[in-house]
Amino acid sequence: MTRSHLIPQTLGGFVWAWTHCSDCNNKIGSRIESGVKGDDSIRYALEHALASVIPAVAERFAEGQSYLARTDTSHLPARVREGQFELGTLRLEDGSLVQDQERAKRTIETMLRREGASDADREAALLKFDATTPGEVTKLTDTLSVRHGPVERFDLPFDGELVSDLFPVALAFHFLTFLLSDLVYDERLDPIRELLRSGGEPQSASVAVERLLNRSTGYVPQHILGVSQALPHLVLRVQLFGPLVWRVHLLAFGSRTIQPSGVMLDVQKREVAPAAPRRVVPIPPPSA
Repeated sequence: MTRSHLIPQTLGGFVWAWTHCSDCNNKIGSRIESGVKGDDSIRYALEHALASVIPAVAERFAEGQSYLARTDTSHLPARVREGQFELGTLRLEDGSLVQDQERAKRTIETMLRREGASDADREAALLKFDATTPGEVTKLTDTLSVRHGPVERFDLPFDGELVSDLFPVALAFHFLTFLLSDLVYDERLDPIRELLRSGGEPQSASVAVERLLNRSTGYVPQHILGVSQALPHLVLRVQLFGPLVWRVHLLAFGSRTIQPSGVMLDVQKREVAPAAPRRVVPIPPPSA
């Protein structure tokens, strides 16, 4: 058995238990949990809404992530490297390049070398580059001009994909190990184990996932895991950072001994407290 976090460390999880073999732990981490970094709703919650509340977690999560640098003329691709924004290169329709200042300077020197410019001409051009007035077009050589412009802000690109429904299934199943102990090996849960091992689609006769948005709460540095319903089948609630909610229905498994209950993990305080998640309330069909 290896240490497996109830909520991934990527999301500020700090509670773990010896519940997964190394093979399953690695597969869940690489195939399932890694998808959270591409989910725009999770990125917004952690990298924007809660960035000032849990900065250390937000900074670790943002490392390597893509952004858009908003300039006065264009949107420049950017990425976070070692806690700093690193701008990429954008080629405009007219053939000109948009780059950060240091990279642009290296590009200019390379271009001048290829054109056969002398050392003196290259040095003169780079001195002009350093002296360029922001917002103005400066002619460095007969064939090369530059314009300095400021980066106004860095925005999320909102071009990712939703994390797989296997992600809340994995969290819900892990939470079950705390509730059921040896009963987690019940054969009725075999399809869930096989699903997590294989990485298949969770919508089946054994499990169904609802992804919801809880508009009644703002973003908070907390996660909630719990049982919303035990009969006729088990429904587990996975709630991240307040609004992000999944209901995981284990359609082939019910229990008369499990009571609706839950735990709240406070990422900011690193504390665990009881938290009863909302029960699933059946909605009657409309009358004729």
